[in-house]
Amino acid sequence: MRLAVDVMSGDFGPRIAVPAAMVALERFPFLELDLIGDKALIQAYTYPHLLSRYRILHCSRVISQEDSVASVLRDRNDSTMSLALALLADGRVDGVVSAGNTGALMALGVKHIKCQPQLKRPAICAQLPRQDGCFF
Repeated sequence: MRLAVDVMSGDFGPRIAVPAAMVALERFPFLELDLIGDKALIQAYTYPHLLSRYRILHCSRVISQEDSVASVLRDRNDSTMSLALALLADGRVDGVVSAGNTGALMALGVKHIKCQPQLKRPAICAQLPRQDGCFF
């Protein structure tokens, strides 16, 4: 399974997202990741012994929590979130992980992926595991 991870979004960005992605790679041997964001920032947190299981796709444009859905659809086609969803739409990954702007994720998801005729919007996951094994 290959997932695209928008590591630049969310409150803490790559400082938290990349180490979490590395832990996921250690725990799940079948997992491969495309880490999307600023290459230099991502490399600062990666585990070299896992290099064969992840790729870094450089992208410096990030959607903020304050960006409106309209501005995202109009002006952010080159963002980390948009790139992750484009990879999914092209069948190059099996899923997308982003802690970013939920409205933008839904809007870009509909734009890039489309939906089955009977569905109005894509699905999102609300629970994420913490380091202590619990979920939030």
